[in-house]
Amino acid sequence: MPEKIIGSIETMSLRRKKCRQATGWAALLMIIIIISGCHTVKSGSGDRVYRSQDGPSQNESQQSGVDSVQSPEQKTLSDASPRQLNSLIPDKRHWKSRQANSDEIPIVQRSKVSGKAPRVLEPAIHWGRMVHIVQPGETLTSISTKYYGTGSYWQIIFNENHSRLTSPSAIPVGERLYLPVNPGKGGGGIVLVPLSRPDFFIVGAGDTLYKIADLFLGDGNQWQKIYEANRYQLSSPEDIQEGLSLVIP
Repeated sequence: MPEKIIGSIETMSLRRKKCRQATGWAALLMIIIIISGCHTVKSGSGDRVYRSQDGPSQNESQQSGVDSVQSPEQKTLSDASPRQLNSLIPDKRHWKSRQANSDEIPIVQRSKVSGKAPRVLEPAIHWGRMVHIVQPGETLTSISTKYYGTGSYWQIIFNENHSRLTSPSAIPVGERLYLPVNPGKGGGGIVLVPLSRPDFFIVGAGDTLYKIADLFLGDGNQWQKIYEANRYQLSSPEDIQEGLSLVIP
């Protein structure tokens, strides 16, 4: 009889020990699940819910007005939020502008493609003329003195540019004035060559870089200086034509 009682007690003690072990394993498993989080699916709605210890669920974030991160499993446009879709749609005004100018190439790009700048040729009335850009404080008399050594040719300069100047005493700064190389030619004047280099020279009939360099630089062998200064519009030294406006360095 005492042996049966002792056996029953040992059996109960063993069962309690196993129960405590099972409880400990269950608690450990719950801790692991809580740490790693759980992934549940809301029945009936198809919305995925992500929970973690660090923040609210995806649905809670959307309800609070905070943008949520889309699931990696979303692969169609129907899964994306309206804000994400709007970011993919280009601005209508920008789109219309691109459509209107899709077949147009800016002038600067055209010059890079063709290898030289587009040419703007002067009319024949300006061929063989010097070009002076008016500076602050200048007058027709001072310009005449600069190029011809005397102010007496101011009237000729005014007549050459009467369509641009309303009065001999009013010449706008930055105005482009055309000047003859030799204003005294045919009129008894003694001027043979200009005393100063102009800003530009309009190529006339029969002109070459050598002749232009000889006229303004004093040595025809200096023609390469003019060529280098105009490489943006010249593809070769022979690539000059009447009406072309050349920079004089």
